[in-house]
Amino acid sequence: MRKFLIFVILFTAACQAPPRVEIAEVPFEPDSGTIAIRCGALIDGLSDEAQRERLVVIRNGVFSEVLAADSTVPASTPFLDLSEYTCLPGLIDTHTHIGMLPEDSSDYGVYLRRSADDTRELAAHNAEITLQAGFTTIRQVADYFAWVDRDIRERVTGGTLAGPRIQVGGYYLTVPHGGGDMQIPGVDDEAIPSYYRRGIARGPEQFRQNAQDLVDDGAEVLKVIASGAVFAFDGVPGAPEMTQDEIAAVVDVAHAAGLRVTAHAHGAQS
Repeated sequence: MRKFLIFVILFTAACQAPPRVEIAEVPFEPDSGTIAIRCGALIDGLSDEAQRERLVVIRNGVFSEVLAADSTVPASTPFLDLSEYTCLPGLIDTHTHIGMLPEDSSDYGVYLRRSADDTRELAAHNAEITLQAGFTTIRQVADYFAWVDRDIRERVTGGTLAGPRIQVGGYYLTVPHGGGDMQIPGVDDEAIPSYYRRGIARGPEQFRQNAQDLVDDGAEVLKVIASGAVFAFDGVPGAPEMTQDEIAAVVDVAHAAGLRVTAHAHGAQS
């Protein structure tokens, strides 16, 4: 029987020790076994267009693989022929943050108090909840936590964690004090771990390097927050902005790697 983890976060003041995460095992049994489904067309959440004639493999309740329609599977695998139909496997979430709790948005100081391991296990817990809610795919994920999403994706694809397919974007690309920059009221930038600020840049060449680092680290899509001050503490909507040259540098790197760029953009310039 599969297990999933429930986490109880015990919050403490910033000056106290990091919060303790208590882990309790609760039975969770996803759909067992493997099934192959031949689809006449597939709208799967990761492709921009419907895919024609695909073989979908579901393992242990997880949308596992998409193969060419003429692919073979073991003879013992249950098979469902839906070649006359379009398959839409579950719900698709295009904007999610699995490495946090909703209330974290009102207390950014928790990012300094919560350990990296706690964040990773919280993301695993959220991934399982997302799957149980009916979402088979999470796409265009970017986060302050850099590669937590990728780690969880690898656990899902490796069969050690029940969760949806995850398309990762790594860390945000934005300007200093833009919306993707980790800012905490009353805390100097220098006191915030660089882990949270890897995507911060100024100038086309810095953005080009940060974008290339994302590609090299396995990002499947790059995410810029082109006009971030609308999100920033004490910021003025519309500024600071990424310049058109900075945005173009990211797009050039992404396209050279065959990747797309997704963006939050709120200002006229962006």
